[in-house]
Amino acid sequence: MTLESLGFGPHWAAAMAALMRPDWAPARVVAEHRDQPELHTAAGRVRALVRPHLYQAGALPVIGDWVAASQLAPDTWMIEALLPPRTDFARVGAGRQAARQRVAANVDRVMVVTALDGDLNPRRLDRYLAAVHHAGAEAVVVLNKADQCTDVAAARARIAPLDCYVVSAETGEGLDALRGLLRPGETMALVGSSGVGKSTLINALIGDAAQRTDGVRAGDHKGRHTTTHRALFALPGGGLLIDTPGMRAFAPHADADAVDAVFPEIGEWAGHCRFADCTHGAEPACAVQAAIARGDLSAERLAAWHTLRRAQAHDALRADVHAQRAAQRSLSRMYREVQRHGRRRRGDD
Repeated sequence: MTLESLGFGPHWAAAMAALMRPDWAPARVVAEHRDQPELHTAAGRVRALVRPHLYQAGALPVIGDWVAASQLAPDTWMIEALLPPRTDFARVGAGRQAARQRVAANVDRVMVVTALDGDLNPRRLDRYLAAVHHAGAEAVVVLNKADQCTDVAAARARIAPLDCYVVSAETGEGLDALRGLLRPGETMALVGSSGVGKSTLINALIGDAAQRTDGVRAGDHKGRHTTTHRALFALPGGGLLIDTPGMRAFAPHADADAVDAVFPEIGEWAGHCRFADCTHGAEPACAVQAAIARGDLSAERLAAWHTLRRAQAHDALRADVHAQRAAQRSLSRMYREVQRHGRRRRGDD
């Protein structure tokens, strides 16, 4: 692979020039290995360290990032800076870890993969799609394991009106349509739960056993996390694929506009409501409720919109509180440093 085949072009050349460091070289993160990302540079693939200030700023590189790197020794590379990503797919951390967690950067499309063997969950798809819209990428919904489904039409009806691709990575059904989306120099990331067949899908698209695969548990169709780290793969036609570990719980990093983008049919009717801030509940002259009463709109879709809007608002509040606490901790550290510096100066006097 060359930097150009990985997507390097005028945009990234200008970003490098803006750093005004001719001794730094452009590179793309092609795999993540704990604290030493793997980069592809003009010299080939290398492992790299990360400058401490990037840790302190919470600006750690993820798969797909373009970075500026320096070569400190023949076998030692250092990531000096991140180039501003064009798209940035992220989620909100689980539990008390409400911070934004980046998943993949600079992807043109995100392939949201689910399976037709018991994994299909329309509400989880909504969450993934909201994150994709917020990232600025194009979403592609893929229903895998068509060979294990006895009623594909009923499964598709469950996610209507979403467009989707029905495929089987095992038999090859529908893969030609997906290959048509993988264009030279463009990057597509695969996301989804454990066990939906992302690694098998990548192997089928590449034509090689690039990723280890495994089955799912017979009792609950849960996967076994055969993908343990994120990696980028080059396709024969010049496209790029990013595989990610399965995420059983997914809270999207998204705003209200991204949530609304997942439900465009609600937005179309909402423009006819009497009140601009209509919540489509009990307000008078609500065009959305009127559309449901006429059968022009699904009540289930409106309920899903309400659910995702509430979850988004809750996660935004959690992230804001987390950010405030982090800022307070940073301020406290600064005060302690000032006090220590003052004590040292008094001791010198």
